[in-house]
Amino acid sequence: MPEQPDDDYPFMLTTGRLVYHFHTRTKTGRAAGLQKAAPEAFVEISPEDAARLDVADDDMLRVTSRRGVLEAPAKIGDIHAGHVFVPFHYGYWDDPGRARAANELTSYSWDPVSKQPHYKFAAVKIEKLASPRSAQPEDMDAAKNRQGVLEAIGSAARSAYKAAAETIAPPRAHVADYIGLLQASEKILADAFEQVKANHPKVPDIEFECSLFAQWSRQAAEELQPFRDRYGTEQEGEPQRLERVLVKRRGTSSGFTLVRDLHDLFLLTNESLISVTILHQAGMALRDEDLEKTLEDMRERNSRQRRWIHTRVMQAAPQALVVPE
Repeated sequence: MPEQPDDDYPFMLTTGRLVYHFHTRTKTGRAAGLQKAAPEAFVEISPEDAARLDVADDDMLRVTSRRGVLEAPAKIGDIHAGHVFVPFHYGYWDDPGRARAANELTSYSWDPVSKQPHYKFAAVKIEKLASPRSAQPEDMDAAKNRQGVLEAIGSAARSAYKAAAETIAPPRAHVADYIGLLQASEKILADAFEQVKANHPKVPDIEFECSLFAQWSRQAAEELQPFRDRYGTEQEGEPQRLERVLVKRRGTSSGFTLVRDLHDLFLLTNESLISVTILHQAGMALRDEDLEKTLEDMRERNSRQRRWIHTRVMQAAPQALVVPE
């Protein structure tokens, strides 16, 4: 069930958009007219709740949920008693110096049927403050301590600190990692098709289909090589973790071992297919049309491999599992 108010958190918070701003205001917040119209987050409460809490317009309120806090001025408006509203546009990019992001309060659960997230409301409590007293997340204790050290050792030491940090863990993109991962996955898949063919030499269609699909996967691995040359060598990823456990050499061929081998092939094909999907998204972000086209061709071949394996499993499974051998 969605989160409901209780004795500890007696108000229901809802969040939403303002007509003046879009998302986190990284664009609309830089438009002078829009920023002037809605410069600050606020906590809208009903006249009844304002009277009970001795709150006037522009009093600073602290709103707390089970997940976080925000602080913003009060705005008495046309809203039901027991409810509060906070616009979700106000985060930290313009350095407000205090917590004010509504999304840090809301629930991250979701509806079990529609799968829609419950990120627009939460049970909260409210207290009136004399002045703001919370720091924004970028300014919490660890960050403040780190900044204090840097200020103490001066600008020259700050430069040295930054250089050392980048030397230890230099920032880098991960496109090369997934290209290497996908290339290795396709090589493993090609070997797996060849092994299944060797495991079941007397099954009529296995030799032809597995030979064809192995050829497709080796072709895919070769087509990825120019992109490895373009984007560099991978440093992370471990496709061999699947090779160690899937598609082994078998001493005998049976209906059951065929089903198990097809099962393993299906898993390996999906490993490649999800890597293709991930890389294709990156290719679109990079506007690399050559990479996009190569991946689209791979996706079509992987999908055809998977469809054949799925159909072949359905053919083999009934007799393999039901009829004694």
